[in-house]
Amino acid sequence: MDVQKQYPFETVAVCVLPNHIHAIWTLPPDNADYSLLRRLIKTKFSAYSPHTKNLSAGKQRRNERGIWQRHFYEHTVRDETDLQHRADYIHSNPIKQKMSRAKTESCKK
Repeated sequence: MDVQKQYPFETVAVCVLPNHIHAIWTLPPDNADYSLLRRLIKTKFSAYSPHTKNLSAGKQRRNERGIWQRHFYEHTVRDETDLQHRADYIHSNPIKQKMSRAKTESCKK
């Protein structure tokens, strides 16, 4: 299943880190199911990731891969200033996590 085709959305900004993802998505007005979209994207992404060793019994029972944090924070962007602040945070996150020394052209805007 191609998530983008089945549930149209626009990716405004995204950063995938080893255990979590930051994203700004614009969903169609008639479909604001962020939870479903997030779950489908993470599931599809996880299918292509190697299994994590030493998973807890609970994660194994829930068929989790040990990649992602379970919870998420949803925020509705209020205006262009808010959007810019959120996008800057996303693109700076690899630096904050000491995974990069500078924003790179690989950041999707």
